[in-house]
Amino acid sequence: MNLRPETRDYLPPGVVAPRIESCYRSFEVQQWWRDWYCWIGNCGMAAVPGTSVHGWGRAVDFEDQFGELTFDSPGYQWLVANAWRYGFVHPGWAEPGSSNAEAWHWEAP
Repeated sequence: MNLRPETRDYLPPGVVAPRIESCYRSFEVQQWWRDWYCWIGNCGMAAVPGTSVHGWGRAVDFEDQFGELTFDSPGYQWLVANAWRYGFVHPGWAEPGSSNAEAWHWEAP
């Protein structure tokens, strides 16, 4: 398993985030993500700056050897089985079927 914090932004071609901040995320970059998701009509995919667990240093967005995690990817399946051993949980709002589902987002409670 090759699991690591995201090394790219996984945005559409031509759209580039100011920096890759997969663990701690600065207020400035959180504002960029919030603006991006609101612009595409899905504000729920990025927390209001100042309220993000990334901004508090308690979240990681992971990828595996195949890229961004999906709910079918080996990295997600491994995290489901093992993340608790390393102090990580997958929050309920990010679970499959939620309006803001994020397979890649994991938190330290």
